Amino acid sequence: HLTDPGIRKLVMHCKSIQNLCLARCKRLTDKALCNLADYLWIEELDISNSNKFTDEGLDVVSMEFTGLIKLNISNCDKITNRGIVSLGRHCLGLKQLQAVNLPNVSRESLEELKSDKGHCKVVMDENEVLPEDGNKL
Repeated sequence: HLTDPGIRKLVMHCKSIQNLCLARCKRLTDKALCNLADYLWIEELDISNSNKFTDEGLDVVSMEFTGLIKLNISNCDKITNRGIVSLGRHCLGLKQLQAVNLPNVSRESLEELKSDKGHCKVVMDENEVLPEDGNKL
């Protein structure tokens, strides 16, 4: 069971990590994302299925992970529209966002992020994808 102090130890010794899957790591909090930002250049990050990551953590991701191109925040029930807005404003290179089953995020905020980032594919559920060209698949 990975914890915030454990993730800090990991990234201090494995600084070449660029793609990281932390899906279902139920003990990790926004502090883990801060630790990642302190030590790593992250291009792909999966923090799905967590109940402890919040908009504050997405702020860190948005502003500190300048090389981020793929992000999965599916089933993170504490993320809200505010976190999605932060991604839209600050995460300039994002090319794919998986945002399935986010009970506190409106469809409108995901569509707005998509319209602001025409080059980004947004997956809202298994049957609905907003592709790079803006048309639904």
